[in-house]
Amino acid sequence: MYSCRVLPSVEGVRTSAYKSILAEPLKMQAYTYDELKKMNDTVQWNHRIVLPTYYRSGQRFNLYATGRADLNGRYYVAIREDRVITSRIKEIYNLF
Repeated sequence: MYSCRVLPSVEGVRTSAYKSILAEPLKMQAYTYDELKKMNDTVQWNHRIVLPTYYRSGQRFNLYATGRADLNGRYYVAIREDRVITSRIKEIYNLF
């Protein structure tokens, strides 16, 4: 997943900026279980984070948008940071 953005047309700056963008893919923000619990209780998230049932202390999770939504907002699921997202995982969690 790479970022796409319009860069200034100054020749020297433009090419070096493109190289730096393409060389480094975007990293997802990872959260601990306790951070996710606190976030889930805020007005911004409105209990829309589906928290994992089992976890280890210090384990980190990424948030993924699901296809589940209602009039109050979209639901997000917390999946282990080291988990490889395959087509089967996308099917199970209905990920975008």
